[in-house]
Amino acid sequence: MDKTKSEQLLNIGCQPCSRHKRRHLAVSWCVNCQEAMCTECTEAHEVLTMRSSHDIKPLSVLDLKKLSEQVSEDLCHIHSNEVLKLFCERCEEVLCSACYGLRHRKCDRVVSVKDIVRVKKEECWKMKRNLEIKKRETEKLMNDLQKKKEKTVASKESIVRDLRSIRLAMEKMLEVKEKTSVEQVEKLHGERQNQLDTLLKQGECLLSSVITSIEYLRSSAESKKDTEFLRVYHNIKAAASKLWNSSICNGEKVSSSLSFVPSSNFIYCFRKLQDSSLGEGVLTDSSQNQSLSASLDVQETKHESDDVITKWILTPPIRQSPSKRRQPPTKILEKVGEFSVKIDNDSSCQIDDLLVLKDGSLLVTDWANEKVKKFSVNGEFLDQLMVGSWPCKISSLTEDRVVITLPRTKEISYLCHKVPMKITKMVSEKRYYGIAALQGGFLACSTYSPPQIDILTIRAEIVSSISNDVLSQQLLLWPHYLATTRSGDLLISDYCRKCLICVDATNEKLKFVYKCDGESSFSPGGVAVGHDGTIFVADTRQNKVYKFNEDGELTALFLSLSTGNYKQTGITVGKAGTLFVSEEAPSDSVKAYHV
Repeated sequence: MDKTKSEQLLNIGCQPCSRHKRRHLAVSWCVNCQEAMCTECTEAHEVLTMRSSHDIKPLSVLDLKKLSEQVSEDLCHIHSNEVLKLFCERCEEVLCSACYGLRHRKCDRVVSVKDIVRVKKEECWKMKRNLEIKKRETEKLMNDLQKKKEKTVASKESIVRDLRSIRLAMEKMLEVKEKTSVEQVEKLHGERQNQLDTLLKQGECLLSSVITSIEYLRSSAESKKDTEFLRVYHNIKAAASKLWNSSICNGEKVSSSLSFVPSSNFIYCFRKLQDSSLGEGVLTDSSQNQSLSASLDVQETKHESDDVITKWILTPPIRQSPSKRRQPPTKILEKVGEFSVKIDNDSSCQIDDLLVLKDGSLLVTDWANEKVKKFSVNGEFLDQLMVGSWPCKISSLTEDRVVITLPRTKEISYLCHKVPMKITKMVSEKRYYGIAALQGGFLACSTYSPPQIDILTIRAEIVSSISNDVLSQQLLLWPHYLATTRSGDLLISDYCRKCLICVDATNEKLKFVYKCDGESSFSPGGVAVGHDGTIFVADTRQNKVYKFNEDGELTALFLSLSTGNYKQTGITVGKAGTLFVSEEAPSDSVKAYHV
C-alpha cells in the first residue's frame, strides 16, 4: 500500500463509534448500511441476525477518495442513519429525507444541499471579488489618507518654519535698527564726551588761574605799598574779565543732555503688533491648495529673493467658491442732495453711522464731537444731544426710540429722538460696535476681540453668541456694521474678511455669504435694508454701492461720480428709496442719491 492511500485510511473514522462520541479508525465498509466501521463494530455487525447478510468489504479494496466524501457527509441529529441532503430555504434549515417528510412537506422551497451550496458558492465567490475590490479601494483610500497626513505634517512644519523665520527676521530687523540707533547714540555720546573733556580742561586752567589770581589779590591787599597794590589790582581785574568771557562760562554749551526720542511709527506698529496676531490657520480643500501652490510657483519664479512676508503677501485670498459670479452692469448714481452735519462750535466732524427714522428725519452719530444730531432729509438742523462718549452704530428700536453703541465706555444707549432728545444708558460686559434690533426685543451687537456677534436682552444681558465656531467657517474678523432683513435674519458686514454674511440669528444657521471672485474688490461698510427687502452695501474703498436681493444675489452695482478722497462709511434708505451715504472725506458730508 502506498503512502498516499495509508494517509487516506487514517482520515476515515468509525461512524457507529462517532455517534457514541468515541473515535476509532475504520477498517471495513458496509455496502448495505453505507457506513465505515472499526474492527469491533464489524464483528458486532456480523453477529447481528438482521445484518448478518450485509456485504462488508475491507477499506483497502475500495476507492478511498469517494468513500471519504461519503463518510464526511453530515448525519441528521434526529434521524441518526439519515444524511442531511436537503435544505429548506423558507426555514433556512438543513434536512434529511425523514425530516422533510415529517416537518417540511408544506414548505415550498426545499432544494438539495448540493444545489444550494453551488448557488451560495457562486455568491461567495462574487462576494469575495467585491470584497477584494473594496479591499483595493480601502488600501487606496488609506494610501491617500496617509499621503494627506504626511502632506499635512509637511504643511504644518513649513508653516512653523515660516513663523519662526518671521520671528528671526523681526529679531534681525530689530538688531539692525538697534545697532543703527546705538551707533547714532554712541556718535552723539562721543561728540559730547570730547566737548565735555575740552571744557573740563578749560575749567582746570580757569580754576588754576582763579587760584593764582586769589593769591595775588591776597598778597597785594596785604602789601603796604599802594602803587604796587594798584598795579596788581588792575592786572588781576583785566585777567578776570578774560576768564569770565571764556567758553566754559557759556551755559548754553553745557545745558543740553543726551536722550533718545522713539519714532512714533515704531510705537504705533509695536502697539498694533501687541494687539494683533501673525494670522490664523485655516483648512482649505485640495483643489484650492493646488491652485494656490501653482500660483505661488509662478510668483516665486518672478521673485527669487523674496522672503516669507513677500510670499504671504503674494498668496491669493481664500475664496468662498471657485466659480466666478457674473456681475451685473454698473449704473451711475444720480445725486439729488448734499449737506454738512457740522454745527456751530463743532470741531471737525466724523460721521460713523446714520439712520432714516420713521418720521422721515435723519439721525447721525458724530463720534468726533460725541454728539447725536437730527436733521430733516433736506439737511435742516433739528436737534442735537451730547452723549459723553463716542456714539458709534445706530439701529431703530421702536417708532420713537433708537439704540446706539458707545464702545469707549462699554455702554449701550437708548435714545428717544423726539425733540428734545433724551438718552438712557446701560452698561455692557464688552465693547460693542455694530448693533441691530432683532425680533422679540433682542439686540445683536458685534465685538472684535474675539470677533463675534452677541445676542443681548434689552438690559444688555448676553443670551447667546454667534462666532466662527458656531458658523463652522472663519468668516468673522471685523464685523463692523449690522442690519436685519424683512424676515428677521441678521446681516453682517465684515470689512477685513471682505464679505457680506446673512445668518438666521434664532437658529444660528448660515443663510448666505457674498464674496467677490477673481480680481474684483469688495470692502463692505454700512449696510441697509429697503422697505421692499432690497439690501444695500456701501463700499469703503470705492465709490460704489452694491444692491442685493433677499437671497444674497447681487442684482445691481451703482457708481457715484464723486471727486476727491471719497470713502463711504454709513448708508441708510429713505421712504422714497433715496440712499443717504456718509463719507470719511469730507467727514461731515451726507449725500443723497436716487436709485
